[in-house]
Amino acid sequence: MRPSVNIVKQLVACYINLDNYTKAEEVLKHYLTSTDSIELGYYLGLIYASQGKTKDAVTELKRQLSKVSGYLPAKNLIFRLLIDEADAAMKNSDYQSLNNILTDALTYSKGNAESEKILAHFRNAIPVTFINRGERVKAIAIWKDELERANFSDYEIIHNIAILYYWWAVSNESEIKSADDSQEVKERQLLAINLWQNTIVYWFAFVNSNEYWETLCKKRADTWQVTITPEDVSDLKSEITNRMILKKFN
Repeated sequence: MRPSVNIVKQLVACYINLDNYTKAEEVLKHYLTSTDSIELGYYLGLIYASQGKTKDAVTELKRQLSKVSGYLPAKNLIFRLLIDEADAAMKNSDYQSLNNILTDALTYSKGNAESEKILAHFRNAIPVTFINRGERVKAIAIWKDELERANFSDYEIIHNIAILYYWWAVSNESEIKSADDSQEVKERQLLAINLWQNTIVYWFAFVNSNEYWETLCKKRADTWQVTITPEDVSDLKSEITNRMILKKFN
C-alpha cells in the first residue's frame, strides 16, 4: 500500500530537520515515480533550492506547473529564484543573461505591488526584456513613467524612446507591405502615423537637448583625447536626423 502524500511530507520533514537533504531528495524522487502529486513535486523543487540547485529547482517546478498551471506556491518560488539569478547576473554585468532571466521571471510574476517593487530593482533592464518579448507598449510605458519622474530631463530615456518608436515604425512598414488583409493594412497605416509622429517628437527633443550633447562630447573628447567642436556636433546631429527622419519624408 502506497503511503499518503502527508506521510511522505512528514518523512521528508524529518530528514530536513536532520539536515539530511540528500535523503529527503531521494525519498521525494522515489515517490514521484509512482504519484502525480504536485505538492511533492513542489517540495522537491524547494529542497533543490535549499541546496543551491537553482536550475534543478526551476526545472522541477516548471514541470509541476505544466500539470497545474495555476499552482501559486510553485509560481511564487520560481519567481523568487529567478529574481535571485537576475540579481547575480546584474552584479556580474551579464546583461544578456539578465534579459533572458527577466523574460522568464515576468511569466511568473504575480503582477501585484510586491512583485512590481521587486522588479523595479531591474527597471533599466526590464524595458529591453519587454522588447525582446515583442511587448513594445509595455517598454515605452516604463520609460515614459521614468521620464515623467525625471521631469522630462533624462535624455538617455528620450533617446531610448525615440529609437524604439523609429524601429517599430520601420518594422510596421514592412508588415504593411507583406499584409494580405485589407483591414490589417488599414490598421497598420493608422499605427504608422502614430509611430512616425512619436519618432519625430522624441527624436527632435533628443537632438535639441544641448546640455546633454555638450556633456556627452566633453566625455568623449576627454576619453579619446580629441577636440570636438560645436560644428562637429551640429554636423553629427544633422547627419543622424537626415538618415533617420528626413530621408523618409523627402
